Amino acid sequence: MEAMNRLSQNCRRGRAARVRGWAALALSALLALAGGAPALAQDAATAIVIVDGSGSMWGRLDNDRRSKFVLTTEGLRRALRNADPATRIGLAAFGHRRGGDCGDIQQVLEPQKLDVERVMAGLERVNPRGRGPLVQALRETARSLAGVAGGRTIVLVHDDPDNCQ
Repeated sequence: MEAMNRLSQNCRRGRAARVRGWAALALSALLALAGGAPALAQDAATAIVIVDGSGSMWGRLDNDRRSKFVLTTEGLRRALRNADPATRIGLAAFGHRRGGDCGDIQQVLEPQKLDVERVMAGLERVNPRGRGPLVQALRETARSLAGVAGGRTIVLVHDDPDNCQ
């Protein structure tokens, strides 16, 4: 929790280099936790990564030429390479299909055994443009994990508070 608080503080202060490092570290740590001890030996852990697809993700941090969305994509690719291969990974996004629509939440990929290229291809379908229904995205994702066996983790990558609640 302390690491996530520091990540949040660094984001607010615009420390681009630290944010990139913390983002990759946080994603790696959370995905490693998702691959941790499953409830039963045959039950692989499941993680769903929720990516902020609101228009603000095209913004930049400090003097970095890359957008927050590009930094997220790069950090996610690095984190997935270090995740437990048995982990089932899904992808959800919000605010990426329709501008101004607080109901724009989509499970882009159902959780399946880790395939980095599959997840990255799903992320390519996300084009930040709309509002940020962060809370509703968390609720819907949590509901989708309700009946899943084994460890369950939600990884949320966002840059601003919910602007729909």
